[in-house]
Amino acid sequence: SNHQESITVPRQQSFKAEIKFSRNMDTKLIPKEAVALVNKEDEDLPIHMNWSEDGRILTVRSKVFLGNENFVSLYVSPGITDANGDKLMEAYDITINIK
Repeated sequence: SNHQESITVPRQQSFKAEIKFSRNMDTKLIPKEAVALVNKEDEDLPIHMNWSEDGRILTVRSKVFLGNENFVSLYVSPGITDANGDKLMEAYDITINIK
């Protein structure tokens, strides 16, 4: 996959990714099948996700220490459902460099 964006975060700090949607999402569903955090060996890393109160921001945090990684990739696949029941059709991914 070609990454749409790349950011750098400090190695010694924990971090979270906030995925902002342009419309209200179905916050009753946590999109476990649609969001993945992957290391350089293409292994899925365990993550914790929660929705903001307004249903527009999905916060993603790693459940494991990432200080030993050089980078991880966050993928959002199509299929996340909005509040009207419509599925989003766009994919998104970002490289998170850990320095």
